[in-house]
Amino acid sequence: HDYFSAALDLLLPTPPLVKSGYGSVVNRDELIKEYGGPSMAIVVCKAGFLSEVRVCFGKEEGGKPADRMECPGVVLNEGTCGEKIKIASFDSSVDSVIKID
Repeated sequence: HDYFSAALDLLLPTPPLVKSGYGSVVNRDELIKEYGGPSMAIVVCKAGFLSEVRVCFGKEEGGKPADRMECPGVVLNEGTCGEKIKIASFDSSVDSVIKID
């Protein structure tokens, strides 16, 4: 119970770039910058669509999460997105076709 409560408290807000990018394409480097920069976030895509944003936290004694920290290299290597990232929209008023120029 405490673990899950702590995890929910760590959820990051959705940055403006993602909110304004629903149903379109964003630049990977700009997206990562919104989450603190290249050492602070990893983006994972499936079929070109943003699937996950991974961030790293330190660990206090007893296993409780501490503040955000730079991610170790092994985690940074988990990114799978290309330079252009599609942001899905679940709003039926947004065209479901995304064109990449």
